[in-house]
Amino acid sequence: GLFYVDDVRWDLTSGAANVAPVVNAGPDQTVTFPAAVTLNGTALDDNLPSNKLTVAWTKVSGPGTVTFTNAATANTRASFSTTGVYVLRLTANDTVMGATDEVQVIAAAAAHCA
Repeated sequence: GLFYVDDVRWDLTSGAANVAPVVNAGPDQTVTFPAAVTLNGTALDDNLPSNKLTVAWTKVSGPGTVTFTNAATANTRASFSTTGVYVLRLTANDTVMGATDEVQVIAAAAAHCA
Protein backbone atom coordinates (compact mmCIF):
# COMPACT_ATOMS: atom_id res chain seq x y z
CA GLY A 1 0.00 0.00 0.00
CA LEU A 2 2.62 2.55 0.97
CA PHE A 3 4.77 1.94 -2.09
CA TYR A 4 1.75 2.46 -4.35
CA VAL A 5 0.96 5.79 -2.67
CA ASP A 6 4.59 6.93 -3.04
CA ASP A 7 4.56 5.89 -6.68
CA VAL A 8 1.40 7.86 -7.42
CA ARG A 9 2.70 10.91 -5.60
CA TRP A 10 5.82 10.85 -7.77
CA ASP A 11 3.68 10.65 -10.93
CA LEU A 12 1.69 13.73 -9.94
CA THR A 13 4.70 15.92 -9.10
CA SER A 14 8.15 15.45 -10.60
CA GLY A 15 6.93 12.94 -13.17
CA ALA A 16 4.33 15.22 -14.76
CA ALA A 17 5.16 17.21 -17.87
CA ASN A 18 3.55 20.54 -18.69
CA VAL A 19 1.04 20.31 -21.54
CA ALA A 20 -0.20 23.27 -23.58
CA PRO A 21 -3.70 24.53 -22.79
CA VAL A 22 -6.64 23.20 -24.80
CA VAL A 23 -8.51 26.10 -26.40
CA ASN A 24 -11.88 26.13 -28.16
CA ALA A 25 -13.22 29.42 -29.49
CA GLY A 26 -16.69 27.93 -29.99
CA PRO A 27 -18.78 27.45 -33.12
CA ASP A 28 -18.94 29.89 -36.04
CA GLN A 29 -21.84 32.28 -35.64
CA THR A 30 -23.95 34.79 -37.52
CA VAL A 31 -25.40 37.82 -35.76
CA THR A 32 -27.67 40.57 -37.08
CA PHE A 33 -25.76 43.87 -36.98
CA PRO A 34 -25.57 45.85 -34.69
CA ALA A 35 -26.38 43.16 -32.11
CA ALA A 36 -23.53 41.80 -30.01
CA VAL A 37 -22.50 38.16 -30.26
CA THR A 38 -21.93 35.91 -27.25
CA LEU A 39 -18.60 34.09 -27.47
CA ASN A 40 -18.62 30.78 -25.61
CA GLY A 41 -14.94 29.96 -25.60
CA THR A 42 -13.23 27.47 -23.34
CA ALA A 43 -9.64 27.14 -22.17
CA LEU A 44 -8.54 24.13 -20.15
CA ASP A 45 -5.12 23.60 -18.64
CA ASP A 46 -3.28 20.98 -16.57
CA ASN A 47 -2.41 23.72 -13.99
CA LEU A 48 1.29 23.34 -14.78
CA PRO A 49 3.70 24.91 -14.31
CA SER A 50 2.15 27.58 -12.08
CA ASN A 51 -1.65 27.16 -12.02
CA LYS A 52 -1.94 30.48 -13.86
CA LEU A 53 -3.88 30.53 -17.12
CA THR A 54 -4.45 33.76 -19.01
CA VAL A 55 -6.84 34.09 -21.93
CA ALA A 56 -7.31 36.86 -24.47
CA TRP A 57 -9.61 37.53 -27.42
CA THR A 58 -8.24 39.41 -30.42
CA LYS A 59 -9.47 40.27 -33.90
CA VAL A 60 -7.62 38.46 -36.68
CA SER A 61 -9.49 39.94 -39.63
CA GLY A 62 -12.64 41.84 -40.51
CA PRO A 63 -13.75 45.14 -42.06
CA GLY A 64 -14.36 47.06 -38.83
CA THR A 65 -13.36 47.26 -35.20
CA VAL A 66 -14.39 44.67 -32.62
CA THR A 67 -15.22 45.65 -29.04
CA PHE A 68 -15.09 42.91 -26.41
CA THR A 69 -16.98 43.25 -23.12
CA ASN A 70 -14.00 41.57 -21.44
CA ALA A 71 -11.25 40.31 -23.74
CA ALA A 72 -9.52 38.55 -20.84
CA THR A 73 -12.22 35.94 -20.26
CA ALA A 74 -13.17 32.97 -22.45
CA ASN A 75 -16.89 33.75 -22.23
CA THR A 76 -17.61 37.29 -23.33
CA ARG A 77 -19.58 39.38 -25.79
CA ALA A 78 -18.30 41.14 -28.89
CA SER A 79 -19.81 43.94 -30.92
CA PHE A 80 -18.80 45.15 -34.36
CA SER A 81 -18.53 48.61 -35.90
CA THR A 82 -19.81 47.50 -39.30
CA THR A 83 -21.22 44.47 -41.13
CA GLY A 84 -18.94 41.83 -42.59
CA VAL A 85 -17.07 38.63 -41.87
CA TYR A 86 -14.80 38.66 -38.82
CA VAL A 87 -12.30 36.12 -37.57
CA LEU A 88 -11.68 36.23 -33.82
CA ARG A 89 -8.91 34.37 -32.00
CA LEU A 90 -8.94 33.05 -28.45
CA THR A 91 -5.45 32.62 -27.02
CA ALA A 92 -4.62 30.85 -23.75
CA ASN A 93 -1.22 30.81 -22.10
CA ASP A 94 -0.05 28.96 -18.98
CA THR A 95 3.08 31.19 -18.69
CA VAL A 96 5.20 28.66 -20.64
CA MET A 97 3.03 27.22 -23.40
CA GLY A 98 0.23 28.78 -25.40
CA ALA A 99 -2.54 27.67 -27.72
CA THR A 100 -5.07 29.39 -29.94
CA ASP A 101 -8.36 28.70 -31.68
CA GLU A 102 -10.35 30.87 -34.07
CA VAL A 103 -14.03 31.46 -34.70
CA GLN A 104 -15.73 33.16 -37.64
CA VAL A 105 -18.53 35.60 -36.90
CA ILE A 106 -20.66 37.13 -39.64
CA ALA A 107 -22.19 40.48 -38.71
CA ALA A 108 -25.05 40.46 -41.19
CA ALA A 109 -27.18 43.40 -42.27
CA ALA A 110 -30.77 43.25 -41.12
CA ALA A 111 -33.18 41.96 -43.73
CA HIS A 112 -35.50 44.69 -44.99
CA CYS A 113 -39.00 43.64 -45.92
CA ALA A 114 -40.61 45.52 -48.79
